[in-house]
Amino acid sequence: EIALANGTRTRCGGRVVKNVTGYDLNKLYTGSLGTLGVIEGAWLRLRPRPARVALLEAVSLELGAACAGALAAARRCATRVAVVHAAQPGCETHLVRVVVELAGDEASVERDSEWCRSELDAKPAAASVLERLREQQGSTPRDLGLRFRIALLPSRSEAALAQLWQAGADVLCHPGLGLLYAGFGLPEAEDRDALAAVLRCVDGVVAAAAGAVVLEAAPAWAKRGRDVFGDL
Repeated sequence: EIALANGTRTRCGGRVVKNVTGYDLNKLYTGSLGTLGVIEGAWLRLRPRPARVALLEAVSLELGAACAGALAAARRCATRVAVVHAAQPGCETHLVRVVVELAGDEASVERDSEWCRSELDAKPAAASVLERLREQQGSTPRDLGLRFRIALLPSRSEAALAQLWQAGADVLCHPGLGLLYAGFGLPEAEDRDALAAVLRCVDGVVAAAAGAVVLEAAPAWAKRGRDVFGDL
């Protein structure tokens, strides 16, 4: 239920799985962040609480093995999250690691936990590990940082991750979803040469992967006059 700027009230969607034959106005209004109207009410589809949740972490992996392992883990029936974190030297965590969250009935979680232990040499991890990654996915490295979200085919995740990591980005990759989150720090305020170098790198990665990119966060001066939802 939406209230438009002129006071008109409208509604969209329905209580069935398939209710869209044209534009999906639910997503349009949600993604507009209040610029097209105010969401006054919504119906949410909920799932039952899983009988068991397990979090596992595999550390010190080679980049290719980490991407392949996370993609395979993402295809397990109990997997809720399978992410590769490639950190820069000096980070408190291991440089390359895979974090997998499993949720479901006891048998499914135990079966997929055993697979993660045998195939990835994964160990149980504290819930704070995944919470920190979630926080990082929405943050930038220092106030001067840039954060990009790149959508691409899962099969091209490894090559894109490797290029961004080598260019100095701290990268979170969800291979099963075909999503990359890359954070770059800038050395100083309004360093346009450093900004241009980062943008060239990201544009090259996106072009090679035939993907799409959004500049999710950047200083105001870096976004000025730039289409953050299109060509950088």
